[in-house]
Amino acid sequence: MLRFVLRYLVLLPVLLLAVAIGTALGIRAFLQSANSADARIVSPRGIEEAGYVRLGGARQWVTIRGQDRRQPILVYLHGGPGGTTSDLAYSFQRPWEDYFTVVQWDQRGFGRSAIDGEALRGTITKTQLVDDAIALIEHLRRRTGQQKVILLGHSWGTVLGAEVAKRRPDLLYAYVGFGQLTGWKRNMEETRAALAEIGRTTGNAALARAMADAGPAPDAHDTEAFSAWTAKIQKHLSAARGSWYNSAGAGDIASRMLATAFASPTLSLRAMWRMLNTDTDLALDPLMASVADWDFRETLGRDFDVPMIFVSGRHDLQTPAAAAARLAAELCSPQTRMIFIENSAHFMVTEEPGRVLGALLEVRPFAADGAVTATPACKARG
Repeated sequence: MLRFVLRYLVLLPVLLLAVAIGTALGIRAFLQSANSADARIVSPRGIEEAGYVRLGGARQWVTIRGQDRRQPILVYLHGGPGGTTSDLAYSFQRPWEDYFTVVQWDQRGFGRSAIDGEALRGTITKTQLVDDAIALIEHLRRRTGQQKVILLGHSWGTVLGAEVAKRRPDLLYAYVGFGQLTGWKRNMEETRAALAEIGRTTGNAALARAMADAGPAPDAHDTEAFSAWTAKIQKHLSAARGSWYNSAGAGDIASRMLATAFASPTLSLRAMWRMLNTDTDLALDPLMASVADWDFRETLGRDFDVPMIFVSGRHDLQTPAAAAARLAAELCSPQTRMIFIENSAHFMVTEEPGRVLGALLEVRPFAADGAVTATPACKARG
């Protein structure tokens, strides 16, 4: 009897764990099926493609979705670095597909585009990713017959997007920066200053002291030191609601992101694990080192030959909205706009998806047949 009881006590937790895992996997399969059905494109003119495209000699994952392949192409450059969204975009992208042909791309070395592994070593740099983005647009031109795209960068993606806008305006109807970075090192200094100001104005002495104690940013070429310093700053963003304005804290944000990945109709458990375990030595550290000196004004200047549209959550402190607005006010382009999404922070695409779609629809007319953008006064003055 004692042996039976001991065996039962050992086996019961194992059986309960097996039941719990089986139940979780069953729920996941149900959610995946429902989300897959919701995303299905049945329009006779629709397009729904996913696969590898060779860009710059490397296999890179690209998805193309839209209800009408004749609609303007909207190329989305994800944040991070390395924050791929091709398997997560189902949670915010579907309404865009009624008005655009939306392209998602896992950037070299991340997500599904890490497939070539060690063969990518030494190639994962800002310059190469900009070249890859241009190669992707050229591929889309051949694939669709459309000559230009609307290029949308989010957070880290705004570094790549602004570079493409400067180098190849002939490929773009417009550039859109969601949470525009003003500079790699500069951006986090602006975040630190914004948090310090909140600490002072709200009487939050602990926050003000934490920002003072963090000190100025170290040399961004030392990626380990710079990442550690950045972490000190960013850990206060959740409490200040500067990443997700409608969040209840870091745990709330993490649970939402995990739930989005868990229910993704296209993301395998193996891929989820890979997302959580990026090879920093192969991909992330070299990429961050390559952008250490990047500063929007100093690197790209202020003159652009394509409309430059910045969109920020009003409460964004991760890429501070006020800093993006100051930058926008300095630019000279055929049309420059600064659009605020009033009740959001950095992740406005999920916080206020309707307002975000409205902002994109303000940009869409640039892609209309016969659309003309006049020479701005700043360029006319020389």
